[in-house]
Amino acid sequence: MLNFLKDSEALKVNPNRFYSATHEEIKSGATTDIYFINTRDILNSLNMLDTPVVAEIFTRTTGMFAGLTEVLELLKDSPVEIEALPEGEYFSPKEVVMRIKGPYGAFGIHETNLLGILSSSCAWATAARECVEAAEGKPVLSFGARHLHPAISPVMEAIAVKFGGCAGASCVLGAKLCGREPMGTIPHAAILITGDTVKLAQAYDSVLPSYVGRTFLVDTFKDECEEALRLAESL
Repeated sequence: MLNFLKDSEALKVNPNRFYSATHEEIKSGATTDIYFINTRDILNSLNMLDTPVVAEIFTRTTGMFAGLTEVLELLKDSPVEIEALPEGEYFSPKEVVMRIKGPYGAFGIHETNLLGILSSSCAWATAARECVEAAEGKPVLSFGARHLHPAISPVMEAIAVKFGGCAGASCVLGAKLCGREPMGTIPHAAILITGDTVKLAQAYDSVLPSYVGRTFLVDTFKDECEEALRLAESL
């Protein structure tokens, strides 16, 4: 645990690794802003580190609340009391979405982490729900893992399904985290390699088990309408 500045200075990191933090590094405070560690030194010198405080987290815009599960995991060993909106509930501008009560020294170092968890999670849940509502009943597949660092893409996918209302997720770990099997289409690369969308679709249909969805791309070689009709007639 990085309790004080000397602990941060003593931290050694091998640069030849993935840049993403491990769970242990997150819980230790290694991903916090340094000024929260410096503050612990200052408050400790004044014998005020464990001053009882109440921290309130609010948002500036309307959105959907998510991220509570991970915040509870982050603070599960801290002697604090947490009140929060249920995940999946909408909030209004300036509404308090979470309240934390306890000694400052028990959780202050994690302000960076818990705000990062909440801001990312709420944004993903809100965006996913907007897509689901725009689809007006058509199933929406969360397919955004390629736009995020792989260390956090499963988080986004799981939140998009659990709270955003998506019908499924393409990221294997993301789907598994919310008790689902992953769902997907096919890569353009496979169609390009086989040279024909229908040929690839027929092979896909004959090789993969029936419970795997058949969703094919129709924008590789021909007009989308023509390709869709060819696939429908073939399958």
